[in-house]
Amino acid sequence: MKKRSEPGDWEALRDQVIGLGEQSYKKSHYALSRDRLRELERFRHLLDASDEIILVAAGASGLIVDANGGACRRLGVPRERLLGCALEDFCQGSAAAFVALLEHDAGAGRHVLLRMNCAAGSRFATEGSVALELVDGAPFISLVVQDVTVLQEERGRSQLYLDTVQAIMVALDTHGCVTMLNPFGYELLGYRPGELLGKNWFATCLPQLEGNDIVLPYFERLISGEAEHREYFENHLVTANGTRVLVAWHNALLRDEAGRIIGTLSAGEDITERRAAEEAVHNLAFYDPLTGLPNRRLLLDRLQHSMAASIRSANYQALLFLDLDHFKTLNDTQGHDQGDRLLVETARRLQACVREGDTVSRLGGDEFVLLLEQLSTDVGAAAAQAETAGEKIVAALGAPYQLGAQTYRGTTSIGITLFLGDEVSVDNLLRRADLAMYQAKASGRNAMRFFDPAMQAVISARAALESDLRRAVAANEFVLHYQPQVDPAGACVGVEALLRWNNPGRGFVMPGEFIHLAEETGLIQPIGHWVMGEACAQLAAWQRDAATAHLSVAVNVSARQFERPGFVGEVRALIDDCGINPERLKLEITESMLVEDVEDVVAKMAALKSLGVTFSLDDFGTGYSSLAYVKRLPLDQLKIDQSFVRDVLVDPNDAAICRAVIGLGRSLGLATIAEGVETAGQGAFLRAEGCGGAQGHLYAKAMPSGELTGWLGRRTAAAA
Repeated sequence: MKKRSEPGDWEALRDQVIGLGEQSYKKSHYALSRDRLRELERFRHLLDASDEIILVAAGASGLIVDANGGACRRLGVPRERLLGCALEDFCQGSAAAFVALLEHDAGAGRHVLLRMNCAAGSRFATEGSVALELVDGAPFISLVVQDVTVLQEERGRSQLYLDTVQAIMVALDTHGCVTMLNPFGYELLGYRPGELLGKNWFATCLPQLEGNDIVLPYFERLISGEAEHREYFENHLVTANGTRVLVAWHNALLRDEAGRIIGTLSAGEDITERRAAEEAVHNLAFYDPLTGLPNRRLLLDRLQHSMAASIRSANYQALLFLDLDHFKTLNDTQGHDQGDRLLVETARRLQACVREGDTVSRLGGDEFVLLLEQLSTDVGAAAAQAETAGEKIVAALGAPYQLGAQTYRGTTSIGITLFLGDEVSVDNLLRRADLAMYQAKASGRNAMRFFDPAMQAVISARAALESDLRRAVAANEFVLHYQPQVDPAGACVGVEALLRWNNPGRGFVMPGEFIHLAEETGLIQPIGHWVMGEACAQLAAWQRDAATAHLSVAVNVSARQFERPGFVGEVRALIDDCGINPERLKLEITESMLVEDVEDVVAKMAALKSLGVTFSLDDFGTGYSSLAYVKRLPLDQLKIDQSFVRDVLVDPNDAAICRAVIGLGRSLGLATIAEGVETAGQGAFLRAEGCGGAQGHLYAKAMPSGELTGWLGRRTAAAA
């Protein structure tokens, strides 16, 4: 610390300042009254009570000539010791330096940030003003500052946050010009630090995109007080290299001490990737990934809204269910890539066929559903509009497709149903359109059909039958009847096991009424297993009776049952459990089994053949069989279908087919049997042609096992 001046020196200087008002006013011809002096004294008490640091120093010597109580307390020095000390002992900067800085601005203050020293040696930051005053031509420095250590620490923390936060922090003035942008903002936008200061934010960083055109007008109305403040906002920005980013903003208004809006402060988060991920999840949930069309979920939602809208408007709506004809053939022969190309191009053509506001959706596979909205209020006119749309679609999808190097021509079948309001559920509407589509396919494909209420009766009956059939499986309502098979001499050599459903409400239900449904629903598996087990058990019982021990039992096996991986093992287990002679068990298979996987069929037949089981090819000539298949299969018998036997005496073609089958069997070493023999003339024809067996009502109808035993007894007695 510099040496204090002698009391006389600094007291003289102090008197100049303390009495500055009195002397100055006297020199200016303004005398102070005693009351005025007392007022100044009270003012001095206020200054002493303030926490501000007020120091007055002589410009020439740099010595402190006055200090308030706040200065003494903060610097840690009593006034009597502080007076006469050099200003630079406590302040960063000397009086001479301040005089040099302010010599041309006497009377005007300057804002300063200073480091000051306590008597204890610690340093602290201050902020305030310094001014130069001339008294009788002598310069005096007045310093009025405030300790801003805590404030600077807060500012430092705030600056650290601005420098490190992974969000855009931007401040704009009332003209939309940038007054502050943090480092992350510069990095994200691709500009050098400070490059955007003073530039108009909206002109520089907002691309000309739909949605962005409302941002600047909103900002202008916000600044003018005409718009309500929105704390959250989203818009796109454009970076220096032209990349677009989506930013979510949290905004605050900046106001001055009088409460006037002076700008905005906004914190922005780059949500480009997050929004893209959200859209991807949304698309997966509501759109078909291959075609980009709405999926079933979105279709059902729009269908619900459409039903509600039709109530208000009284306009009919239409649902069109489309299925591409022979799509499976293309997929299987040309590969799934070609199938996918066809689906994508089909989706494009369908979208071109409908109006804006209509919905084209893909349910899966080659099934598409179109929702046509706001048709006519007249049902006839609405049907005509839907038919016109359907004809347009049939024509569009019938045009050639260029699938890579391949040109493909396809057709489509369309089912249409109209609806008004919500009297019919969404699921039932889809079922109606689906049913109508199947009617279009049944009519020859490449066609349209409207839903007919009669169809609903059919489908309702089918649903009821399925329900009853499931209950029947659980309640064991099935029985087996047996129809005798005779040799040319009329002797019974075997029987065919025929399934009957003893329904409590319907009575005996024939297989033709429910077997197809059982195959579609998968119920054929438990039913078929029961039939096989029951037939084997009956065969075992007959083997223990000399009168029936010679009988063989033919059991029909469905394609669904035969294709099961465990089918051979199931038959082997039944043979072992029942203890039957496997040569007496004959499995009747149909030609439809040969379509899917002939190698698997041959392998399973060979495995069962090795056990002693025999095989008959049922309904020969009515399906897909070829002589090549017949040659490969380990068959024992060909069965002539009743459709050829029925008119064998009156239709030369049927007679020729029967002769050909019998001749083929003879050539291949296979036995032959004819079913559906109803008249003696038919039986005589078959015997004359060399057919080895027959069954039909000419000999006996199918009957329960107890009745069959009685029938055999009567036949034996009659023969004797």
